[in-house]
Amino acid sequence: MQRRSGLCLTAVMLAISACGVTEPSRSECITPIAQTTSPAPTVPFPSPVTMAQPLDPAAPDSTLSSPAPTEAPLDPAAFTATPASLVPISEPFDPATPEPTAIMFTSTPTAQLDPSAPTMIPYDMLKTTAIARATAMPFPTAEPATVQSGRPAFATVRRDQLSLQVQLAQDAYLAGEGGQAELTLHNDSAETLFVSDYGVTLLDEQGQQPKLWPWAPSIWPGRERPRLQELAPGGTITATLTFQVPPQEQAIGHDYVLWTSTRFSRAIPGGDHGADNLWMDLEAGPIPLQVSPPMAAQQLHATLEVDQTGWRLHIVDSNGQTPPSPLWGEFEATSYGSSSSGLLRDNGAGIWREAWSEHMLQSGSTISVRAWVAAPGYVTVAASQELPGCEEANPGFGAPVPTIGLAPTIGLAPATE
Repeated sequence: MQRRSGLCLTAVMLAISACGVTEPSRSECITPIAQTTSPAPTVPFPSPVTMAQPLDPAAPDSTLSSPAPTEAPLDPAAFTATPASLVPISEPFDPATPEPTAIMFTSTPTAQLDPSAPTMIPYDMLKTTAIARATAMPFPTAEPATVQSGRPAFATVRRDQLSLQVQLAQDAYLAGEGGQAELTLHNDSAETLFVSDYGVTLLDEQGQQPKLWPWAPSIWPGRERPRLQELAPGGTITATLTFQVPPQEQAIGHDYVLWTSTRFSRAIPGGDHGADNLWMDLEAGPIPLQVSPPMAAQQLHATLEVDQTGWRLHIVDSNGQTPPSPLWGEFEATSYGSSSSGLLRDNGAGIWREAWSEHMLQSGSTISVRAWVAAPGYVTVAASQELPGCEEANPGFGAPVPTIGLAPTIGLAPATE
């Protein structure tokens, strides 16, 4: 045992001598051994072994395997490099590069398209074409209007082959009387026209419209509004329009004239595309009106009844008789959560009625109703009534019903004949 220990000590001393130092240094001793057993690698880190290699598409699926996971970090440059087939965004735009071509998709194959079939033209091109035509061939201006007073009274005007006429039964009216005007539009040209917004207007000596009476028309749904109408070559449009002469208190010291007007446009050239929306005006007038104060016998009387079932309106003259036709008017009803309005058309009896809708009664609020009726030779009469409820009515009426021509309202009563 002692001899074997001595041999070991001798071997250790020989190793120390080989290092050339008196005190043994472990690092200096290990380094020469590492250099002789494993040369330093020359490939920069990370080693290609750690990178995913491209797969051979021809190799069978059974030979494909995923690379072994590694702890070595990946090179970010390998994922930010731009492929040769793509153009980097930082490169300047080449003006010689052709613009993308707009493609119109259709369910019909190109080989089956009929070249003679009409082509859909973009709206902007249609508008440009219409403007070019209006510039090159403007629609002629209107001729001076022809006006006749008396019974009947009328005004007629022509603009090229389009004529407009308004006719009144007479030109004398009571203060507060409603009137009717018959409008006629006739197209003598060979082209289609489109007409909209025709009507009649009263103007005073200052060219101002008088205050609307009995009240401004409602804008609620259900009212009749002008609509676009096509006026074919040789065609005619007729309409009965109404107007209202101001009451005596407003009419004193004023003179009034009546005008009628409309707006029309031509058809878009090159096809059936509707109106070109280049609107032109056509006016006929003025027809001077002779306004006189009314007599007591020329007053109408209205009875307006409301209850839980609906409303009923009855109009009579000073003798308690139904006024001669025609009669026309308007009614409006409103509650806290609903409203209703409409025109009262002549029925020969002077009586109108309507039941409440479920929406009008649903809130249980107060229901306010008002109506007016006009007749030739009489002052227009207006009336209002309320059905009390738990809530105030919707303030949709605006200005209150004026007292001029206002018939006395009655208490709540069943809506019976």
